[in-house]
Amino acid sequence: MSGSWFSKFINKKRRKHTRALATGKQKSPKEAEKQSPHHREAADQPGSATPIEKGLRYTGPPFEESGEQKRSTPISRIIGLVILSLFLIMVLVLTVGIIYTPDIAFGGFSFRQKESPPPPVVNQTVQERIPIEISFTPYLSNPQNYSRQVIALKGFLKRAIPLGATSGVYTEYLTDDHGNDIRLNGLMTSQMALFPKKGVSTDLFLVNGTFKWFNNSQEPSISVIYIVPTNRSFTIRELPATGNTTG
Repeated sequence: MSGSWFSKFINKKRRKHTRALATGKQKSPKEAEKQSPHHREAADQPGSATPIEKGLRYTGPPFEESGEQKRSTPISRIIGLVILSLFLIMVLVLTVGIIYTPDIAFGGFSFRQKESPPPPVVNQTVQERIPIEISFTPYLSNPQNYSRQVIALKGFLKRAIPLGATSGVYTEYLTDDHGNDIRLNGLMTSQMALFPKKGVSTDLFLVNGTFKWFNNSQEPSISVIYIVPTNRSFTIRELPATGNTTG
């Protein structure tokens, strides 16, 4: 009986000592021997704070991650990078779509790109210079309407034998584009020098003088006042261009 009682007592002490070590209230004999005298004196002094009062803190070796924790850290980082990359790609695709697509519906909202209006169509025309025809028809058809009036006519200077004569003295005329002639009278020497020796001049001249026609005369004439070189007149006609251009 005494042996059994002693065994229970020893076992009870061991369990109490083990619980004390687990809660940090008591150190093992080996740890107590390793503790510095300064620490032992501080612990033996009355009124010193217990580990519970000071707050338990870990004073052991640095905590090392387990193998599973070490393996899980790179995987979580890779997953985070993949998610971030997918998000950036979605943002980039959406931005490019909004820029290059006129109308995009996203999440119930419509992003409509503002389209610039088409350039206005400008109707262009081409100006064509048309020479004005020189014709004495009004004066030759109705000479009585212009008789004894001072007129100014453009035409070519002509020196030729009178119509119907085979020989004779050369006579001076003013002729139009159709070969119609009006005889010129009262020419001065300086004016006679403007005529070719024979035929029609290539240059145009403006003749100013008094138009004359008599009932007994079939050939109207002009009593010349002056003769000066001139240029042909033109009229401007606008024609549509071959195609419209944009402004």
